[in-house]
Amino acid sequence: MTAPKQLRTTRIGPSGRAVLQLLAGCARMPTNVVGVLLGHRHAVTTAQLLARLRRAGLAHYQVTRLGPLLGSRPVRLWTVTAAGTVVAGAEVPSG
Repeated sequence: MTAPKQLRTTRIGPSGRAVLQLLAGCARMPTNVVGVLLGHRHAVTTAQLLARLRRAGLAHYQVTRLGPLLGSRPVRLWTVTAAGTVVAGAEVPSG
């Protein structure tokens, strides 16, 4: 089976693969929660990583408001795409 064209041109490193596996296990996760679970010190690190995965077609987000108890500002909830699920499940060769 050949990979889609955009997957062949995009290199997914260990951090990207970790995000995809995280989103595959728990969909609709806010950006700041992804950063905390991955141990990122700065929010911009998480935002850039998620943006790269989105441009590659491996993740997407939905903007929503969580309600008055959790805050009224819009929040991006991230989910892995079908292509991202394939990449997340692929074995990394050791060596």
